[in-house]
Formats: sequence, C-alpha cells, structure tokens
Amino acid sequence: MSTFIKCLTFLLLFHSGYAQLYINEIQSSNHTTIADEDGDYSDWIELYNASSVDVGVLGWYLSDDEDDYKRWVFPDTTIAAGGYMVVWASGKNRKIGALHTNFKISSDGEPILLSDPSGITFDRFAPVSMDVDQSFGRVPDGGRLQEAFHTASPGYSNLINGQAPLLVNLLFDQPQGYQSDDFEVNIIATRTVDIRYTLDGSDPTHASSIFNAPIPVTSLEGTPNVLADIRSGHDHHWKPPLGEVPKIRVIRARPFIGEDPVGPEITGSFWTGHHNPDDIGIPIVSFIVHPDHFFDYHDGIYIPGVDYDSIGRANSWRRGIETEKPATFTYFDETGERKLQQSIGVRINGGGTRNAGQKSLRMYARNRYGTNTFDYPFFPERSNQHYRRLLLNTPQGDYSKSIFKDELTTNLVKPMGLEYQAFRPVLVFLNGEYWALHFLKERRDRHYLAALANDEPDNIHHLFRNREVSFGSNEHYNQMRQLLEQTKPTEPGLINDVATYIDLENYIDYHIVQLFLANYDWPHNNIDFWRTNDSDSRWRWIFYDLDASLRKYDLDNITTYFREHDDREDHAEWAYTTMRQLMAIPDFRERFHQRFYELMQNHLTTENLLREIDLIRKEIEPYVDDYVYRWRIPSSVTEWKENVRSLETFARLRPSEVHRILKKNLNKPFNFFPNPGNDIIHLQWKSHPGSDIDVQIYDLSGRQMNIALDKLTPFDAPALSIDTGHLRPGMYVLRIRMGGFYFTEKWIKAT
Repeated sequence: MSTFIKCLTFLLLFHSGYAQLYINEIQSSNHTTIADEDGDYSDWIELYNASSVDVGVLGWYLSDDEDDYKRWVFPDTTIAAGGYMVVWASGKNRKIGALHTNFKISSDGEPILLSDPSGITFDRFAPVSMDVDQSFGRVPDGGRLQEAFHTASPGYSNLINGQAPLLVNLLFDQPQGYQSDDFEVNIIATRTVDIRYTLDGSDPTHASSIFNAPIPVTSLEGTPNVLADIRSGHDHHWKPPLGEVPKIRVIRARPFIGEDPVGPEITGSFWTGHHNPDDIGIPIVSFIVHPDHFFDYHDGIYIPGVDYDSIGRANSWRRGIETEKPATFTYFDETGERKLQQSIGVRINGGGTRNAGQKSLRMYARNRYGTNTFDYPFFPERSNQHYRRLLLNTPQGDYSKSIFKDELTTNLVKPMGLEYQAFRPVLVFLNGEYWALHFLKERRDRHYLAALANDEPDNIHHLFRNREVSFGSNEHYNQMRQLLEQTKPTEPGLINDVATYIDLENYIDYHIVQLFLANYDWPHNNIDFWRTNDSDSRWRWIFYDLDASLRKYDLDNITTYFREHDDREDHAEWAYTTMRQLMAIPDFRERFHQRFYELMQNHLTTENLLREIDLIRKEIEPYVDDYVYRWRIPSSVTEWKENVRSLETFARLRPSEVHRILKKNLNKPFNFFPNPGNDIIHLQWKSHPGSDIDVQIYDLSGRQMNIALDKLTPFDAPALSIDTGHLRPGMYVLRIRMGGFYFTEKWIKAT
C-alpha cells in the first residue's frame, strides 16, 4: 500500500472517531452515586467514544457557558475506542490523574458543551434539572434520545441488562390543600410501574401497599390519635391532648419495578372538614417525617427515649449533623395555596424547650435533599427570598406562658434598627396530626447575617457568649477588649477609639432594651454579635430569645454595671466585664444615660408596650383555644389571659422602677443652675428630652408657686429658663417632669 493511501486511511479513521465523541451522561446532584479520589461526591460528565479507534482530546474544551466554550481545556489524554471517560465537574481544576474541571454543574440545569480545539461545538446537553442521584444521558450510548435515569452508570454503558434505567415520575391529580367537599386522589405515573404508597409518614418501600384505587380524602374525625398521644416530653413538661386532634391526609408514594425504586418520591397533604383557609387566616405547614426518626425509643429525636431512661437526659438533647433526619416541608399561605414543598433535613433546636412536649425544629435546605435554599418570601419586611435555614419555633419556651413573649419583644425593637429574627405564626401538622401554633423564623447564623449585610457568608464573623467563635474569627473583638484593659477610662478620646471596633449606638440600644425588659436569662446566655470582613465594619449585637423577660418588674439588673465586681451575681464575671469597663468611661456613661431616657419616652413607654401587647394578643388569640387543647400549657384559656395581664402589669410598673434605679446610679439628665440663684433658673438638657417638660416650684410648706416659663411649648427647647423674680428669698423645691418621670431638686433663692 502506498504511503499516500496509508495516510488517507489514517485520516479517515481519525475523523471517523473524531466525529463519534459524545457527552454520554451527566450528574449534577451526586450524593451517593460515586466519590472522587478525595472522597467527595462531585458532579461529573461522562464522555463516550463510539468509534473503533482511540481519540486524543488534547486541547479540547468542556464548558457550562454558551458564551465561553473555553472554560476548561483537556490535557494530553486519550479516550479508548468504545470507551468511557469520567471528568469530575468539581471546580477543583486538576489535569493530572483524575480529571477535574474548574466549574460545577447547577442542579437546576445549565448547558454542557464539548468543543474541539478550533472552537467547533461537537456535542451539547441542554440545561436539565436533576434531583438527588439522578443522571441524564443518551439512549443508547451515543444515541440521539436523551433521557433522565433513576440509576446512574458513570464509566459504564447507559444500558443495564440491555435496558435504559429510565426515570419514572409520579403526580397527584388533585391540588394539595383544603377542599370544602370530600374528594379522591389518584396517583399517575409516566410509565407502567408499581406505585407503592404510605399514609402514616413512613417511607414507601417495595413492601408498601400498591396503589390500585383512588385514595379518599374525607373528614378524619373519629380516627384515633397516634403520634399526638406519644409522650414527647418528660415529667411535667408533657401532657396528652384533651382528646382527638384534627388530622389531614398525608400521602407518600414512589414508583417501583420489583424491589427497585425507579423514580423520585412524591408527597402530598390533603384535607377537608376543618382548617378552611378562609377561617384560619395564617399559613399552614405540613411537616412529614418517618415516624421512627422522631418517635422511635432508641433513635427518635423528638422524645425522652432511651437516653432519658439511661442517663436522665432525653434523646431530644442529641446534637450535630448525625442527628439530622430527612423530612418534607410543605408551606400553604394564608389563602390555602401551596407555595413551597421540598425535601429538607431537620434537627431539634433550642435549649430548655428540648424537654418540652412541643419542640422547636431547625430546618436545613441542602443539595443532598434537592436544593440548598428555601426560595420563598416568608417574611414581608425582608428583601431576602432565599433562606438556607429556617426554624419552626415552639411557644413553650415562654416562661410566662403567654405564648407570644419572644415575638412581642421582637416587634418592640423592629423600629429601632436592631438585628432581629423575622417571624410569622403558622399552624403545623406533623404526619397529618395537629401540632398547633408555631412561629416560623429566620435562623440566626452566618447565612442570615450575610443576607442582612448583603455580603457573602464567608465574609461574616459571628461570635457568641464569651467571644466564642460560631464562624470567622474573634481577633478583631479581642483587640477592642485589649484596648479597654490597657487604657485608663479617663483617657481622652478612649470612647472614639472603642467606637472604631463596636457600633456604640447598637450596643447601647441593645443593652438598654435587654435591661429594661428584665431579661434574666442574659447576659450570661443568649448573646450573639457579628461584623463583616470590611475594614470599617464594627461589631453589632443580635436581639433574640427574650422568653425570660417581662416578669420581674422590680428587677435591678442595672446597678451591677456600676460596680467593679458584684458577689451577688450568680453568673460568670465575663458577662459583665465589657459593659462595666465601658460604663467607667464618662462619655459612654453619659450617652448611655441619655439614650435610656430617650427610649423610655418613646419605644419603651407604658403606652407603647401596652399597644404592642394588644396587637400581638389579637393576632394570636384565635389559635389559643386549640393550642391549649393540644398541649395543655397553659392549662386553660383563662390562665392564658391571666398570663397576658401579667405582661400588661409589667408594662405599667417597670418604667418607674427603672427610673428609680437610674436615679440611684446616674446623674440627672439635665443641668440645673445657678443654685443659689436670684431671679432666673436655667434647666439645660444633656440631650433632647424626647418628651414634654413641666416644672413646678413649691415652698417648704408644700404650697405651689406660680411661675412663668419662657416658652409655651418647651418640648423642642434645648434649655428652659424660669422667671422667679416674684418669689421671696428662701428655700424651695422644684418638681421637674420629663414625660412620665419626675425629679425633685432643692433650690435656694438668695435675694
């Protein structure tokens, strides 16, 4: 054979192989299919050489961007004839050994392009969304048909025993939620398979019931409680419901061929006969989890269980990712429309409420469950519509059993610019049984803070308690602490130096509200603060968890900050150190004092507290009767009303008590001069009084003297002058009112 013919033959064979290189299969949500050399379950792209010759791919490209086909270039490597090559789409960008691209694949779908060195696109997959461990590929290998697979086969043929593992999807023929009349639910499959289903929240398996007739959705009145009668708290923390609880129909279904699942599960919540959205007025959450994950004696995280019987500390105190359970979260808005449904991870949240019958749940959105965000605007005041974590909070943490205390205090500080956890009340069904009122809330973590700061989570520094690190570093805060410890409090400019580290306005307002509301589960506990990586970012404090407040109206939790040490304090000394050091700085102490009186003239007045109590009481009251019936804490609606009245009592009595404590520890919020004086007395406010002012003068026998003020409306006056020319020489008593607070001063008229 001539050299020319040999070369021509080689070129024809080369181009024949060249033209038979395919993207054969991709996976963008790999959680259990296959791990890379680091043990990570990375995304991957499988290439297939359909030709009979080896094909070198040096200089070829893979990309997930239509506008940039050169995102990742192949090294000098070859795909064998009829062979497969797996390239990890991990973002690790490796070209020695296992190949890794410099990009990942979005599970929501994005294009995948294979291009030759000249830029010609040889193959392309259009964007396709994939659930966990599904893949998408060609049928047969290198074929024109592209399908979703329930079983991935990286590095191998897409045909298993000669058949493609085609994904089967299920759907319900009825919308989820409430309907006014009885109805039936059919389950429809995209291919002929066995549909297995459960009605108790458990996972559908090959041993579950086969769907062969519509599932009726009728009133479930008369069906016995199952989960609601399980002791979910220990000792006095739990009581059974007063009777049968409302129930909804929950369905979990999955397609099977023999013993093998061939598609994703679907979950539905349906009901009739009660909880008509037109009557409810707040969202409803259907929470579905395998009953054993919550209530199994050994493994359940919602009950006292084996841990309580063996070590005296309930199963519900278990922590960490190893306790996280898969669940389904479905959110129906106040109109009854299903707005969000997704698979999530769930753990028990909180402290003392882990002992309670009704517990708080921490919900995680992760790629392993399908998506890593909750994409819905749950909280109208927030611009953020994408949450990584959410809480379903129990009201049982409220020490006063008013059901809404933490939410009440949150509403109080919203206008003040403090960081708070947005919330909304919801009614919850757990595996179809009524779990009553909860509060859906933002979770306090770096993702929450990043959303507030419009920054990236990795740029957040989040500390708690005694400078302990939740995320980031405490180095910047420690520098501020070192500054306070090494500088005399009377050093000029110290307060300005401190203000480069912490946001003083935030710090002062945060402490004033905590002190005024008499939170006795603080400052040794429930204290979080944060900043971003920006060089000018300062530490700010987060307002949360005031369930232990608004009880002890006469609590003096302020005086301790004016002592170097207080042996009467039961809590760790570190909890008071920073505030004591700051209070020793005259400029800070003056600012703190002024701001305290300003807040007590507006946000913290009795009138404002009573108004906020009444607003949230009216919002929650329609659901209290059912809550008492379900959890019996408080024991009756009458007791609940008494508990709310105790909050109102606090609102009426606390301001005067705080005023007394402030007068004992701090100077007056005004200057009064001259004393002795002659015909004019001057009152000069140290800051804007924030309220109306009234001054009365009495002689020593108690007679009120007629005086003339130099302004008819002194509310806006930075100072006030009083004409006393008509008074005789002698001693008098001035009674000065600032809003609802009174001060008395002795004054001597000299001539």
